[in-house]
Amino acid sequence: MALATDSLLATQPDKASLRLPVADLVVLFGVVIFGTNILEASLRGGPREAFIGYGYMACYAAGMLMAVLSGAVPKALLRNPLLTILLLVPLASMLWTVDRGMTQFRTLMLVGTSAFGLFIGWHYDRDAIVRLLAIGVSLNLLLSLVLIFAVPSMGIDQTAAWGGTWTGAFMHKNGLGAATGVAMLILFYAIASATGLLRLAFVGAFALAAVLLVGSKSATSLVVAIVGLLLACGFHFWRRAPGLTLTAILAVLICLPFMALLLAQQDMVSLLLDSLEKDATVHGRTDIWFLVWPYIMDRFWLGYGFGSFWQPGFPWFSQIQARLHYTPFYSHNGVVELWIAGGALTVGLTVIVYLTTLAKGTVAAIRETGSPTAPFAVVFLVCFALRNITESSLLQPNDFLWLLFVAIVVATSKSVVFSLRAKDEPS
Repeated sequence: MALATDSLLATQPDKASLRLPVADLVVLFGVVIFGTNILEASLRGGPREAFIGYGYMACYAAGMLMAVLSGAVPKALLRNPLLTILLLVPLASMLWTVDRGMTQFRTLMLVGTSAFGLFIGWHYDRDAIVRLLAIGVSLNLLLSLVLIFAVPSMGIDQTAAWGGTWTGAFMHKNGLGAATGVAMLILFYAIASATGLLRLAFVGAFALAAVLLVGSKSATSLVVAIVGLLLACGFHFWRRAPGLTLTAILAVLICLPFMALLLAQQDMVSLLLDSLEKDATVHGRTDIWFLVWPYIMDRFWLGYGFGSFWQPGFPWFSQIQARLHYTPFYSHNGVVELWIAGGALTVGLTVIVYLTTLAKGTVAAIRETGSPTAPFAVVFLVCFALRNITESSLLQPNDFLWLLFVAIVVATSKSVVFSLRAKDEPS
């Protein structure tokens, strides 16, 4: 007997269209809410600030409802047991957390965010995921553009530190930078798989994303976007001319030792950092990592509980704050933040889920050479890892990149299955 999802996938249109049933509208709602900070940017500090929580709660409820109705709960969870365990770790951490109330609150948010990812990855095929996400991020780009030019008090940073940089529908320039970077990646594959006016619209959105990325002045996002697009182009050309692409890859590998030798010189490193307006501590991020590590060692295996470490009142928070001379709110590194929250066991489990999904995505990219969107999972996962060097999206609630990671884990599990069982020999 076929699964309910099989019939849903079989009815997906061969060509991209703008027909949006209820499920699609729910996805777009989630992409706008989780893919921007529009609720915080428009409501925080005002008399309607309480509506921020109501907006997210509505999103969580919609995601959970669609996950149940589509069969993602429990089918997607049963098909991905390691992901299921990973999603249960925040709940389990309430047994050892240093702040039970905050961990419970953050876990509820994470469940709602992850439910959206489960629903998207289970209900849609890869082409439909890319198409829907492309429409959603295009709406986010337009929203940011309107705020920048029509409401500059919201869309342009007014602080002394980053005054003049574009923030759009986000609270910080790095938020806009990260969103536009992933939007360009999604739109690249949407352009490759769409036709007609829809493709033209995606081309326009891609150009807008590039302009917004430059206006955000987020160097990290720019680097991640360039790496992602180069990798996407590499897969694209490999599909058309495998021999030529292999030659180019070999040439790059041959040149890498010489590039590494040049970059090993301090003057070259300083020049690179200066060009990105950075310093050797990545704007103080390495200072945070250095200060946090002894506390990680104190709770090496299980951590402090999700969302509990960076709370005023704890002695370690006061000590770190005194050493940094400002108030930190997280570690600016995905692995470090995950280690603080869930310990080495959670980090190890996350790495296994990531590498397994990366392997499945690579198999799909190599095997499905006729599909323009086949390499999407691999390219996103590489960019996801790079992004988590200076920011954190691992097991983070209300985070669009985490939502997309969950969706890709589930989607790749439908197309590629690894088995330890040997095939039966023909009789």
